[in-house]
Amino acid sequence: MSPIRSLMLAVSLLAIAAGPAGAASSAASSASDSASDSVGSISKSITNSSDSSSGDKKVAAGDYKLVQMVAVADQPAMLKLRLRGADGSEFLLALPRQAAENGQLAEGQTITARERPYGLELVAAAQGKTFFLLVDDAWHQELASHPVVL
Repeated sequence: MSPIRSLMLAVSLLAIAAGPAGAASSAASSASDSASDSVGSISKSITNSSDSSSGDKKVAAGDYKLVQMVAVADQPAMLKLRLRGADGSEFLLALPRQAAENGQLAEGQTITARERPYGLELVAAAQGKTFFLLVDDAWHQELASHPVVL
């Protein structure tokens, strides 16, 4: 299976797991909404903590402690998480509030970042549940929806 098809399958499964799709007529819309809440590009979702001097947005696979979860003031549907690795490194993750709710996230919890061909899979360790995919920018562009003209 091609890497793009693998990513599309992962996004589809994550959207289905995020919640019921409802009636058949709204299934595509619901899946699309769930997928947009579950996937973000690395460049738009990751920022370095304020005490970091590096501009590198690379996040290593491994376990991170969720040390802070706050609402984004001008974007009520978004949260910003501060994650700290065992080595003391920190990064900030912006994600939709719905993704955090689906993952049942709470401060003090362990978040596991798993490397994938498309980027990183973020798993709420206590539940063993994937709640967000961080996708490399080139891959993220491939996921953009385009209207179909008949």
